[in-house]
Amino acid sequence: MTGQEEPLTADIISSSSELDIAILKVSTADGETLSCLDTGDSDQLVIGDWVMAIGNPYGYDYTLTMGVISAKERPINVQDENGQEACH
Repeated sequence: MTGQEEPLTADIISSSSELDIAILKVSTADGETLSCLDTGDSDQLVIGDWVMAIGNPYGYDYTLTMGVISAKERPINVQDENGQEACH
């Protein structure tokens, strides 16, 4: 992580292999407080809102994607680890 001399450790708070997402709690070796981003309330989104996602898909560093909300509450079909479709 930029600005950190030592590697950080993280605990997995929650994860979904089907959706390829996880929530991590990151800690520094010396207990230093890390800054954070304010999160929005997805219930307040309306069609036409701009959104962004920041992450590390497939190990690519510093990844950001942006888009426009085109629909809400639409089911997303994904396959589980056994190749069976699951609706989320």
